Amino acid sequence: MKKVLALLILVAPQFLFSNYEDSLKGYWHGFGLIVQIKDCEDKICGLIEHMFVEDGEDPKLILDENNKDKNLRTRTLIGSNILYEIDKKPDSKKTFIGKIY
Repeated sequence: MKKVLALLILVAPQFLFSNYEDSLKGYWHGFGLIVQIKDCEDKICGLIEHMFVEDGEDPKLILDENNKDKNLRTRTLIGSNILYEIDKKPDSKKTFIGKIY
């Protein structure tokens, strides 16, 4: 019992004073991508770090062909910002608000 109580005393401050912003940051995997969530000036953004593609295909050569902005259609998707203008502090429901490309 004393060990459980000691563990709770050590762990509780991390939950009570955790920073939700930091819990969002890092590398995330999904939809065939690895996205890095990080600080971008006064907001949080998500950049494509890697794309999982078929053997023999180079992910660094995949272009943003479907971009509405014709000038951006020749850029590679690797390094593109796909999550942007994410507020650093969550709302009252502990959800973050931002935009997805």
